[in-house]
Amino acid sequence: ANMTYGSSDLRINGSITDVIDYMSAKQKIKPSLSIQSDFLNLDEYFAVGNKGAQGTPSFILPNDINGSISINASKLVYEQHIFNQLNTSINFKDRELQIPHFVAQNSGALWKGKMLVREESPLKFQMTGSVNSPQVDLKTLFGEWHNLYQDNLTSEHILDGKGIIDMDFNLPYDALKEEVDLEKMEATLRFSLDNGRFRNIPLFKEMTTSLKSNSSKLLLGKNNIEYLDKKLGDITIPHIENTISVSNGNIIIPKMSINSSAMNIELTGVHGLNDIVDYRLELNVRDLMDVSRQSEFGEITYEENGAKLFLHISGHLDKLNFTWDKSAHKE
Repeated sequence: ANMTYGSSDLRINGSITDVIDYMSAKQKIKPSLSIQSDFLNLDEYFAVGNKGAQGTPSFILPNDINGSISINASKLVYEQHIFNQLNTSINFKDRELQIPHFVAQNSGALWKGKMLVREESPLKFQMTGSVNSPQVDLKTLFGEWHNLYQDNLTSEHILDGKGIIDMDFNLPYDALKEEVDLEKMEATLRFSLDNGRFRNIPLFKEMTTSLKSNSSKLLLGKNNIEYLDKKLGDITIPHIENTISVSNGNIIIPKMSINSSAMNIELTGVHGLNDIVDYRLELNVRDLMDVSRQSEFGEITYEENGAKLFLHISGHLDKLNFTWDKSAHKE
């Protein structure tokens, strides 16, 4: 059967069994369908705020359908995001959607994954699954997905970089409020990035500004700080990788090495989804030795492994606190 709904076109094949018993409430209906589409706009199908006769929320997912649907769509639109060459299958059972596999192109990358969606109470969903991509263009990804709903690192700051992403997730979603419960969300993100290049990252600018007004200025010297400020304004990172976890409303960043064109940095920390952060950075001051070894106290001397500066960044993103320490490694 061929049909249209709004701007979408559908070509449906397959069978539906137990229709008579379903109509008499004796059996669950059992569809086995395949859908082909050149353009499928899900934004025209789903309306948030499904309510019953008394104004109370009612279930979206049915408990009287046991069946499966396979979907092949050349272009699919969901929440204004575009997915090309989508191939997936969906199993319906007892207010659950089981998606054992999906393949689609988005943000210039090929994505694969699986997902289970369970409606535990009206309009309250639990979503678990995994998604991965072997080559993601970082700038395109941030631009497509609204800079991941933050403004500390945006597509405007990203000049280049290709990455590998592999993520597992378990998150509660409230369809009525259109929001994820960030305190209960859990995720593990494994990533690597090659040939990254970034420009004018606000956090780096704040960091060097704090150096100029901090006692660390006495350790580094004016020339070194100005040199570092310039280098951090346009920075390249040949390779970086880590495994980041999300739980209890926090993004947990294990210690990782960032070998950049400006200097080598060791970073670890916690980034709250409420925008409260606690970062620890270890900077190798030896990377500045070719500029000027002269500080306010005289010539900077370097140990065999290089001089270190330790930076603690804490507080709300709108008003960060920068604490510099020459001996934080002893804490």
